Amino acid sequence: MRKDIILLLHIRLLLLFLLDFISLKRFDIVKEFLDKLGGILTPFVMGFAFAFLLRSPMRFIKHTLLKNLPVKEETKHFLAVVGAMIFGAICVTIFFLLLVPQLYDSVMTLYSNVRLYIDNFNHIMVDVMEKLNLDSALVIEYIQKYIPDAEKLSEIAFNTLSSLIPNVVTATINVASLTLNTLIALIVTVYFLLDIEGFKYQTKRAVYAFFENETAAYLVSVGRMSARIFNDFISGKIIDSIIIGILCYIGMTLFKMPYSLLISVIVGVTNVIPFFGPFIGAIPGAFIVLVSSPNQAIWFVLFILALQQFDGNILGPRILGDSIGLPAVWIMFAILISGGLFGLSGMLIGVPTFSVIYFLVKEKIDNNLSKKQNVIIE
Repeated sequence: MRKDIILLLHIRLLLLFLLDFISLKRFDIVKEFLDKLGGILTPFVMGFAFAFLLRSPMRFIKHTLLKNLPVKEETKHFLAVVGAMIFGAICVTIFFLLLVPQLYDSVMTLYSNVRLYIDNFNHIMVDVMEKLNLDSALVIEYIQKYIPDAEKLSEIAFNTLSSLIPNVVTATINVASLTLNTLIALIVTVYFLLDIEGFKYQTKRAVYAFFENETAAYLVSVGRMSARIFNDFISGKIIDSIIIGILCYIGMTLFKMPYSLLISVIVGVTNVIPFFGPFIGAIPGAFIVLVSSPNQAIWFVLFILALQQFDGNILGPRILGDSIGLPAVWIMFAILISGGLFGLSGMLIGVPTFSVIYFLVKEKIDNNLSKKQNVIIE
């Protein structure tokens, strides 16, 4: 217990020093240091993220497909890691060979028809204003003032491309850096998956070395719970979003809606974000359908609403179960806070992170109340 108190005292002193340092208007130095540190650790973070995503396929291969294979446990584990890496490579290959070319064609078609779509949008706005008995001339003037026409869009695109030309060297260096980081990340992924039990053992040893047995056991249990929540939530969300994207593509194809693949990818990717994801993906999709095929816009909105109801009430609960354990209001709170601090990635990891915090606080409250007598809470 004495060791724990001394360690906590050191941590508090360190935090006070950091807060004092930042308060002395040295935040820019701290931010620069953290940016450099983040750049150095990028391949390791990527590697651990890849390993986290491939851990479930690896365990499935090892404990299901290779369960009855008459080989040593080490050989079985090695084959499972190889199988998981092959599975990941197949997924990436399918994405780049099948989806990327079609997405590129959809984007180029959308860009080439931008003049037609702007005219369609202008006509729609004029019709709406006429039905509402508003002055259409003012609406047209407003549209022309704040919404650029096709020529201006082309000029903006040309100027943007021209400004990018001097940065070709910088872009090449960035691509080379990304390639190197990806290669290092893949190596880290393989090493982590091969020695995942060793990492667990080393972590436990460190925890038990620095804390008393009771505290260490509690921290280990919290770590297991956190890993389970993150694994169940992220893997479940990815599977759920892939299924929603596929269903969206099938439905839009059957109803002959335009840009079905492009919109389905947008809907599937944004669906990974809890709560707000369906709305984020539906807005650009509805706008694309509106300007390209106005008669189908309302049907697209109804289709997306039905799809999201199916996801929220049937598909999502069956895949995710009760992995989060958060009320809806706390999910919104976690997304807003983490999204505001860390962007889209924060929206994804904020919910399971807050779920762990919520569980720990709830457990502490329950323990404290159980120790008190004659406590009646209505």
